[in-house]
Amino acid sequence: MTAPLDTLRIAKRLKDVGFSEAQAEAVTDVLSATRDADLSQLATKTDLAALRADLTGQLAATNTDIAALRTASKTDLALLQSQIETALATTKAEIIRWVFGTALGLAAMLIAAVKLFPPGHP
Repeated sequence: MTAPLDTLRIAKRLKDVGFSEAQAEAVTDVLSATRDADLSQLATKTDLAALRADLTGQLAATNTDIAALRTASKTDLALLQSQIETALATTKAEIIRWVFGTALGLAAMLIAAVKLFPPGHP
């Protein structure tokens, strides 16, 4: 338990050094309020150490989560790239088939036209 604060003596000393009565009372009130303040809500070194340990643990967990997300996103990106390459290869093969099919059809039509309409009219 703390010893009581002699506010009257403090106010007298302040008046003796030139403070007005209102100033002396204000300073004495501030000192009294400061002394009576509830310090139980202030953080101690132990509280700060516990908080630091907790935050360090959370940071490690967050870093682990970030590493896992990076790995997963790299895997997803590789899979997506593979799917795109497969789709492009399939599309390329279909285009080539259509081009050759169309060219073959045109060639057949030209040959048929030449055979149906021989050169030179009688």
